[in-house]
Amino acid sequence: MTRRRGLLMVELLIAMLVFMVGLLALTLSLTFGVRLIKESGETTASAQSVTNSLETHMMDRILKGSSAATPSGDSVTAMPDRSITINGKTISLKCYRYRLGQKRATPLYIVERQ
Repeated sequence: MTRRRGLLMVELLIAMLVFMVGLLALTLSLTFGVRLIKESGETTASAQSVTNSLETHMMDRILKGSSAATPSGDSVTAMPDRSITINGKTISLKCYRYRLGQKRATPLYIVERQ
C-alpha cells in the first residue's frame, strides 16, 4: 500500500480551479448574450423609428398636398428627377432617400409620381 500524503488537497485545488474557470466562461457567455439581445432591441427600435417617421411624413405630405421633403428623420436627400415611358406615355418621378443618422443599414427610398 502506497501512501499519498497531501495529494488529495492538490487534486481538490485543481478540481476547484477547473470548476471556477468553467463558471467564469459560463458567466461571460451569458453576459455577452444579454448585451447582444440589448443591441438587437436598440437596432429594431431604430429601424422602427425610421419607418414611423417616414410614414408620418408621407401621410402629412399626402394630406397637405405638400411637395417639400423634410421628414422627422435625420437625413433626407432629394435624388435627381427621373422619368419613365410606359406605352408611349412619359411619367415624371421624384425620388427621395431617407436615412436616420445612427442607423447603419440601407436607407429607405421613396419614389413619387409628379
